[in-house]
Amino acid sequence: MITCLTDYVTLSEGCSPTAPGSGVYLDKRWPQVRTVNLESLTGTEYRTVDELWAGIYERSLLAFEGDVRSGMKRQFTRTDVVRGITSHEIDSPFTETTAADEMRGVYIEVGGSVYADLHVSQVKMYCPFAATVPIYILDANTGNLLDTINLTATGKGYVTAQVNKTYSIAGETSKFFIGYNASAQTSADTKSLESFGNGCHCDCSGYDSEEFVQVTGGSLPSPATTPIIEENIVKSGNSYGLIVTANYSCAVGNFICNHREALLEAFLYRLLIEFLLEAYHSNRVNAFTIYNDRDEIDNQLYGNPDNPRHVGLYDQMNDKISRALDQIDPVDWICFDCDGDVSRVSTIP
Repeated sequence: MITCLTDYVTLSEGCSPTAPGSGVYLDKRWPQVRTVNLESLTGTEYRTVDELWAGIYERSLLAFEGDVRSGMKRQFTRTDVVRGITSHEIDSPFTETTAADEMRGVYIEVGGSVYADLHVSQVKMYCPFAATVPIYILDANTGNLLDTINLTATGKGYVTAQVNKTYSIAGETSKFFIGYNASAQTSADTKSLESFGNGCHCDCSGYDSEEFVQVTGGSLPSPATTPIIEENIVKSGNSYGLIVTANYSCAVGNFICNHREALLEAFLYRLLIEFLLEAYHSNRVNAFTIYNDRDEIDNQLYGNPDNPRHVGLYDQMNDKISRALDQIDPVDWICFDCDGDVSRVSTIP
């Protein structure tokens, strides 16, 4: 969800009107999205205008990310996943660890693009006995706990837990420690993997994935009294049985948030499209409602095949996205073209 667009555009009427972050009220820009017209579409699914508007807005946020992604693929040379991370593997020969008053696990340090996120997919661990092991995901800049994931082992062997959490980087150097309390938990020695997937195909003007993504194993003594921050972590390379799978990737939502003013006009079109789709699929479309002809809605959305000059809202929105992207210079060597310059894709008719 693109949270930076929450209440960015609102309605001037309703039960509890909210001032828009953009200064734009949709019903003043598109008169057909007035309260009286929204009321004609309320019913069993949405009982009030506010509920209906919230549903339309949420769908618009989800759809707009895909709209902008498609536009970026048409116009930019870009990278989706900069680096895939599988942090460690069990060392050979196999050696079990002993318990100690330590926090043990994986240290990840990432930086670089304002458009990038760290997405942690899963954690895997070798457990020599049945146990429930809390895995802590911590901000190693501040020591703050971000998430706790429980690994449940029913016996000796490997156990995997899905995480599926995304953590913003926003161009800053972000440090994470993903680990477990080893005071009563043993596991096995691991070693860091030496190669990772890299979406960059060139020297990147002196930058490569090794410079803005660093992964190692380590431990922190006496975690009950020692702040869990980077300077206190002993980076030995050993993650003591814990394996993290993650992606350092470029997020379209971050791109939109960094350029939301330029993309505002296109977002207004998406909101109108979702309003018309709501009308099209509503069982309350009849002779007494503001929209009583589904063919007319089709013409508004997709254009009139009998009138080539009548351009549909989808095409108009995509044109607004393309025009906005023409004016945007991402200034980025990680998520976009690796030589430091943005490559725009040109199509000659």
